[in-house]
Amino acid sequence: MVRKITKWKLLFPYLPDYRRSLILADFERELGKPHQTLKNYVTQLINENILRVEGEGKHRKYRLNTESSLIFHYLSVSEKMRTDEFLGRDTLVKRLYEKILPFMSHTRFMIFGSYAVERECEDIDLLIMGKLTERLEKVLDEFGNVYIPVHKTHVKDKEELDRRFKKELHKKHIILNGTDYFVRLFGDMYGELGLV
Repeated sequence: MVRKITKWKLLFPYLPDYRRSLILADFERELGKPHQTLKNYVTQLINENILRVEGEGKHRKYRLNTESSLIFHYLSVSEKMRTDEFLGRDTLVKRLYEKILPFMSHTRFMIFGSYAVERECEDIDLLIMGKLTERLEKVLDEFGNVYIPVHKTHVKDKEELDRRFKKELHKKHIILNGTDYFVRLFGDMYGELGLV
């Protein structure tokens, strides 16, 4: 299967850290595409005011333009695409997603840690933000008994997350729902994206 590249996918390397400064070789390594292909998308994102350029010639680096009025939208779409690709590759997480889908109207879910970056793991770390009902606990426990244990971290809202834990979430995560909420959380953590 040929993996297509899009301008949204070009933002994937920024999703764990909005402050990254990348050269074309970084995009090439992380996205597995030749820099000649990627350069057109980089140029497009510069023209759309999503990326800004630092340096000249071979020393050009690309950073997110956190002052862009569209940056929040672009990051949110990129997160959703990354989740979609992850669910397409990982049948276990897709099954977990199907099990927790009925609870998503009152609760936000995010996979974090090693499983989110596709490393061998003995469990899935799951952030649960909002309601954690007995029924949801039962669903997660049953899933753990059949497939792989789910390590639950439950908070009612973002105020219960300390800065250090938020940074860890940002580094390694797959957002299962509440994408806009989490993109704002990560942007606000650094005082970036101009979001309230």
